[in-house]
Amino acid sequence: MAATYVRRFNLKETLTNQQVASFWNFLQSEFIPSVKRVNGVDDCRVFAGQGALRADIRLIVDMDNVRT
Repeated sequence: MAATYVRRFNLKETLTNQQVASFWNFLQSEFIPSVKRVNGVDDCRVFAGQGALRADIRLIVDMDNVRT
């Protein structure tokens, strides 16, 4: 049986545009590829909802129910 993990979060308003850009760069270039390499993870996606790149960010990971 497959499982879906959803994590919602917002970035602080006090962060500079450069800090927000660094966060997104890290997320897309390092974090997501690392998560996708984990055994049992089918997919990892990130969505930014209303509020552009700072608010209502959703991390969604689709996983197999693998037991080792």
